[in-house]
Amino acid sequence: MIKLLIADDEQIVLDSLKFIIENNCHDVDVIGFAKSGREAIEKADALRPDVIFMDIRMPGIDGIEAIKRIKEIHNDIEFVIITAYDYFNYAKEAIKLDVVDYLLKPMNKNKVIDTVLKVKKIVESKRENMVRELEMKEKMITILPHLESEMIYSLASATFRQENIDFYGSIFDMNLNIGYALVVLFEKDDNESHLDNLAGNVKMHETFMYLKEFIKNLRPCLAGILLDRIIVFVPVESDEDLFTIKNTSIDFAEKILKETHGKESSVRIGHIYGKSERAWGRSICSKCQ
Repeated sequence: MIKLLIADDEQIVLDSLKFIIENNCHDVDVIGFAKSGREAIEKADALRPDVIFMDIRMPGIDGIEAIKRIKEIHNDIEFVIITAYDYFNYAKEAIKLDVVDYLLKPMNKNKVIDTVLKVKKIVESKRENMVRELEMKEKMITILPHLESEMIYSLASATFRQENIDFYGSIFDMNLNIGYALVVLFEKDDNESHLDNLAGNVKMHETFMYLKEFIKNLRPCLAGILLDRIIVFVPVESDEDLFTIKNTSIDFAEKILKETHGKESSVRIGHIYGKSERAWGRSICSKCQ
């Protein structure tokens, strides 16, 4: 159903358009009327129509100004302008506002019907595109964790090549040409029984999942769980000096360790990838906190 608002200060025009549309255009609902530009702005905000038929010459705020103000807030609304022949040159300014079409007074029934069908197709096409975009985003949300894990695996297995960097960088919208790896490790109790160990593994997986999301919320990075560890790739800016990177990485690691809530764990920070100078390799453990 397409929602349509009609703005015109002549009652006969409002009545005529309503009659033509309701009797000839299916799935189009005339949801309201406005007799001034100010009222059109208020009704557009309250009723959220898909389409507005707007007379460009109304008392107070004229139709052109009303279109401008409505578009500032609701840029998805389509417009058809209504004008008398005497004001057609004035109507050209409205056409610059990216209106769909115009109707000349007195109204021609067939022209009204054709215009309604034209704008209806535009609105329906926009809706279909929006649905496709949402479906694509849902698919990406589903597949992104798998791609992230794949990227982390390639990093851990030393198969992280330039083509990988370019591909994953475009997927995750990150500059991955410079950065460092960070590994979170937990110590296991070898004295646990088999059942205790099984329950512990389930609990550990839950901890890993929580910690992974915690890490990703601290700063832009990619993280994946690989066996008994969380591997993180942290991109850095090309103009950051090594001293700054070192301090921020240590601070990052310390925040992660605090979130392990006293469990015996360590965070190992790797060398900088992509810079001519090589930075440090460092390990920070919870026992040192």
